[in-house]
Amino acid sequence: MISLKISFSILGFLCLFNLAVAEPVESVESIRARFERQRGEIAQKLRTQKIELIKLMAVDSPNPDQCKKKLDQILSTERKRQYLFLDEMFAVRQGMSDEEWRDYRRSVIMMMMNKTGSK
Repeated sequence: MISLKISFSILGFLCLFNLAVAEPVESVESIRARFERQRGEIAQKLRTQKIELIKLMAVDSPNPDQCKKKLDQILSTERKRQYLFLDEMFAVRQGMSDEEWRDYRRSVIMMMMNKTGSK
């Protein structure tokens, strides 16, 4: 009987210890704000790179290699933007229940389908 009480006491202590050590879950608003700032930085970089490409192509005899190099930079930045989208989505997921995640994921998929369909 004493052994059982000690086991429950140890189990209770471990549960309390885990609760105290567990990291707080970042709020969805905080995550979105953090990623919004990063999206803004990447969007500005994309605008600048596209303007640079336009300038390269605006001359009478554009250099194809320079234009391709600039396009590669644009595509690399665009890839970073897409990865950032996924990173945000999975960061938000950490604070959601399975049901919330399902609904969120569905809304993101619908949004993506609407953007693709409108082009």
